[in-house]
Amino acid sequence: FSLKNTTIVLIASIGLLIGIIAIFIYNKGIHDIIRQQYTSQSVDITRTVAVELDKDRVLRLQKAVREIYDKAENKVYSDQWGTPEFNEYIALFSEIEKSEDFLVLRDHLRRIQDVNQVNCLYLTWLDQKNECVVYLVDGAYEDACPPGCIDPIYGDFHEALEDPRVGFRPNITNTEEYGWIVATAEPILTDDGEYIAFSAVDISMNEIMRTEYRFLIVLTGLLLVVTIIICIIGIGLVGKF
Repeated sequence: FSLKNTTIVLIASIGLLIGIIAIFIYNKGIHDIIRQQYTSQSVDITRTVAVELDKDRVLRLQKAVREIYDKAENKVYSDQWGTPEFNEYIALFSEIEKSEDFLVLRDHLRRIQDVNQVNCLYLTWLDQKNECVVYLVDGAYEDACPPGCIDPIYGDFHEALEDPRVGFRPNITNTEEYGWIVATAEPILTDDGEYIAFSAVDISMNEIMRTEYRFLIVLTGLLLVVTIIICIIGIGLVGKF
């Protein structure tokens, strides 16, 4: 190449490299900020629930659900939702949904849920032996998990399994069914520090992730235009001199 062509290629390469680096740094920074904001919000909400709820009611409800759960010969997990086996298992807990403790706690969860504009707040009990959580009450208005509903534990949560008082740290997932979700669980403890249950929350990140994606596209377009302009000016100056 001539010196002119070499200089032109160098200017274009530098402009493109700067644009790519700028996009990467911005995306990484904004993505980390969003994740930190949502995880902090989830922890704050679950801790508030753990303190606000009537612990005596939570303990009575936990004992009522556990009594039925322990006696159930065929424990059916939530991945079989809607099957005759699942419906038969969940029917064992039907009376609990009519109890005063269940209704009071559910309404309390919904009030906190509505104020904070989150997907759902719920209470669960940890079955350490089988590594699963059992729902006590779900504040969701639609598709709420009934008492006794069982979810397996996914991910590395050995600390919580060994000592439930540790709780479950915020976990961000992206699934085909629910999209982006941050989930957190904080332990509800008695005055003596004994574990009763978990206050848990699911917060949807779908809207903020879509906004981030759209903004990233706009930013990429603007940086591309700026890079092209800089290249045109640089090439023009090289041609002149």
